[in-house]
Amino acid sequence: MNLRIVYRLLLTAASLVISASAAEHHGAASNFNPGIRPDTADALATEKSAEEAWFSHLKVLAGEELKGRKTGTPEFLRAAEYVESQFKEIGLKPAAVDGYRQPVGFHTLQIDTEKSSLRLADANGITTELKVGTEAILSANRRGPVAIDAPLVFAGHGLVVPSVGVDDLKGLDLRGKVAVIFAGAPAVVHGPLKAYYRSTAIRWKYLKAAGAIGVITIAEPRVSQNGRSEPGLRVRPVDQLSDPALNPLDGAQVIATIPAASAAGLFNGSPHTYEELAAIAKEGKTPPRFPLAVKLEANTVTQEIASYEAPNVVGLLAGRDHKLRNEYVVLTAHLDHLGVGKPENGDPIYHGAMDNAVGIASLIETAKALSAGERPKRSIIFIAFTGEEEGELGSQFYARYPTVPRSRIVAELNMDMYLPLFPLRFL
Repeated sequence: MNLRIVYRLLLTAASLVISASAAEHHGAASNFNPGIRPDTADALATEKSAEEAWFSHLKVLAGEELKGRKTGTPEFLRAAEYVESQFKEIGLKPAAVDGYRQPVGFHTLQIDTEKSSLRLADANGITTELKVGTEAILSANRRGPVAIDAPLVFAGHGLVVPSVGVDDLKGLDLRGKVAVIFAGAPAVVHGPLKAYYRSTAIRWKYLKAAGAIGVITIAEPRVSQNGRSEPGLRVRPVDQLSDPALNPLDGAQVIATIPAASAAGLFNGSPHTYEELAAIAKEGKTPPRFPLAVKLEANTVTQEIASYEAPNVVGLLAGRDHKLRNEYVVLTAHLDHLGVGKPENGDPIYHGAMDNAVGIASLIETAKALSAGERPKRSIIFIAFTGEEEGELGSQFYARYPTVPRSRIVAELNMDMYLPLFPLRFL
């Protein structure tokens, strides 16, 4: 990794923060001078010093001793202590509820596949069982047993994207029913729109508003490099925020994924077969939507297998302007990674240097750079987030429970896995 390139990126991050902080009001043109210096001997020496400091953080955070910094592990807490000590040394003020730490509670849920079941029943009461764990994957959502007996409705891709005129739920009666949807998206929904709207949480937001009580997603077939289809589905534990108010799937009594190979039975007795609908979707078009002829009988048994805390680490650099210092620019990066797992090239530790020790190192050094000179007019909040790999849970928690008034936050810049490919001198 070229440290000089990284240092240029670091300067850019600091420049963006100062520029955002210096603007007198929203939308005003900025006269900020980013202060890019010629490559003199003194400038190169300063860069080298900063490069070495930046890389020293990277070596600690991605080192063997921190074992991949998985959320909730002792090693993650040691990483949080390291960031906290750096914030303190720089002179940032504690800006959370417990000094620099904002406690965040998590729990891990696991489906009991032996006690859970999923059946399809036709109008004559004839049932077809889908084996949980292979023919259907039930997702953990809330503790305890949940039984459901409900009609099914095919809702296309289950998408509502107003900006491109997509509304798969329009005209459907989903009240008290379980929606069956395709995992993908029509061609008109692409790029960032697709990434956002196809997430389970956003789909469920609209399905819940329409009255649905659950969702079954038909997974897209995964194809390996040799062209063969792969199952790609397995039962996994689910990490959630302990606060029930922050469960984006609240209200879903059943969440299931069915591989394409097991999906045909959902459409038995319906006006369209799975193969017909899949062919339409493959062409990037929106398939027809309609009630299905079979209903769902499901019993989901979920166990809590762990509970733990892992904090966000929050520091504050107070602004110099007596009015604007009560507005905040937030600079963030996530601290956690994947921990220890299946060995890669003989190493079971997923070190997370790029994901995201580089972001945390830059967070620390940007705080140091901004603290050393004339302070920005607005205050700057620096946050090392927890629980990103579990679904951006730490940032979700802070967004719900900010440690400063939410209305006073004017901008946010997040750093995650940037690639140091070329010297970025100004943005």
